[in-house]
Amino acid sequence: MKEQQLKSGNHQLILLFCGTIFVSWIGLQTLTLFWYNIPFPQGFKDSIISAFIFSVFCFIISNVLHFYQPGKERYSYILVWVLSLASLSTYFSKLIVDYFIADVNYLDFVKASLPLRFIASFLLIGCAAIINVLWNSQKSQSEQEKRRTDAEKLAREAELYNLRQQLQPHFLFNSFEEEVEHLKLYLEIEKVRFGHRLNIKINIPSDSLKKQLPAMIVQPLLENAIKYGLYDTTDQVTIRIETITTPTSLDIQITNPFDNNNNSDKRRSGFGLRSVERRLFLLYGRADLLKTKQENNSFIAQLKIPQQND
Repeated sequence: MKEQQLKSGNHQLILLFCGTIFVSWIGLQTLTLFWYNIPFPQGFKDSIISAFIFSVFCFIISNVLHFYQPGKERYSYILVWVLSLASLSTYFSKLIVDYFIADVNYLDFVKASLPLRFIASFLLIGCAAIINVLWNSQKSQSEQEKRRTDAEKLAREAELYNLRQQLQPHFLFNSFEEEVEHLKLYLEIEKVRFGHRLNIKINIPSDSLKKQLPAMIVQPLLENAIKYGLYDTTDQVTIRIETITTPTSLDIQITNPFDNNNNSDKRRSGFGLRSVERRLFLLYGRADLLKTKQENNSFIAQLKIPQQND
């Protein structure tokens, strides 16, 4: 049903375009002939005939290009079509003028003006062809863009669905208070593993605890900090977790010791960071919510979680 309505709308636009050519050409040719002192009755008849023929052939080229779009390498075909249709329109217009107008002098004028009529026909039909090519190309590009957008949307929805399934029984979003409880459970396990070497400093103001954030979004960053903070060292390592609340976001910063000699760029951009970046992009459509930097002997991961204003 929608496709039929679209075809009907396109057909109406083509008819409107050709109707505009018909009316405009009658006025233009009549005024031009009148300017050169051509008798009005013959000139007006000639104008109607020419306008009708031109409009019919513009309608033909428009319909052909609507149903068949040659590739860029075959645009020469359009030139051949336009030349052929311009020749036919010139021939038929003369044939019909000869039939309806008996004035011999005027017919001699028509015969003498055939090159100009051919040029006018070529330009009109050529303009119709160019307009249709551009229109159909734009339409095709818009449809491709829509299909691409729809495909990306479906892919994101499918990935989010899989993400939700992986997070079960957790909800997609937690308050930061719930997230802290999960992190404490995880840290208890890590402290058993690393003992006195692992020292965690948590600075989370009370206004951060009620904010919303994707469930389990902080833990991969903390895992990354512990893994590379404790890499190739037997000393005590301090991991810092800090939050700041702004009117539009919850900012989370995780800091771990950094040693240029033992930590490579590959280690600092491991799977944990990439998975967090991917989740943030899927949820918020932004690629700037996770940033990392090095300051002195520290590696810092900065996470920004957008918040809806109440």
